[in-house]
Amino acid sequence: MAFVTTNFPADPSQTWRFEKYVIGALKTYLKSSVLFYIVNTRAKRIIQDICDSTPENQEACSRMIPVYVACPTREYGISTCCYQDKGLAALYKQYPDFQYYVYHQDDLYFRTDYLKNYVEDLQKEQDLDPKELPYLLSASPFRSHGQVVPEPPFTPERLKAAREQRNNCSYAPQHIYPWGRPALMYSNAALKEVVPAYRKLAISKECIAFSVPAASA
Repeated sequence: MAFVTTNFPADPSQTWRFEKYVIGALKTYLKSSVLFYIVNTRAKRIIQDICDSTPENQEACSRMIPVYVACPTREYGISTCCYQDKGLAALYKQYPDFQYYVYHQDDLYFRTDYLKNYVEDLQKEQDLDPKELPYLLSASPFRSHGQVVPEPPFTPERLKAAREQRNNCSYAPQHIYPWGRPALMYSNAALKEVVPAYRKLAISKECIAFSVPAASA
């Protein structure tokens, strides 16, 4: 099972997230495992300096496998879409043999034993071979790129109206690729099936189609 995350340390306002969440994960729930980290190529020196800052960080970073991509550096806008496209495509090309790929936001905490037991039971009970059958497990309903965020004040009525307006286009045939936030678990066969589309920047194009604001490079 491969755990995969991303954040944006090349953005000075976001650098702190690398040490708090990425290294934090490697010191806690992934302390005996590795973490694949999709990150902008501009951040190589930044993350190396943080990794070298203490012996504890050095040990944690020894189990971090960077997947470098050329994407915008900011947290919002098309950046997240680009990281999913390029990062997962590159990851699967280099590491195609995991049964599952858990793509998740950096600030999530996983009960890894529970998750592994869950998918093992799922495979047995429903005869699901993750390398043969494409399927996804999600922590919440898939999010579209057409979400409506209400203007403040965030009253229950405004939030309810916004929820009713979102996801209107989520299942259109030309926009079938799920956006990996907060977490998606791909079976091997599922990621293999969508990687050709990710290589063509399918999620990024979906972002543009739904007018997600562009981030500066």
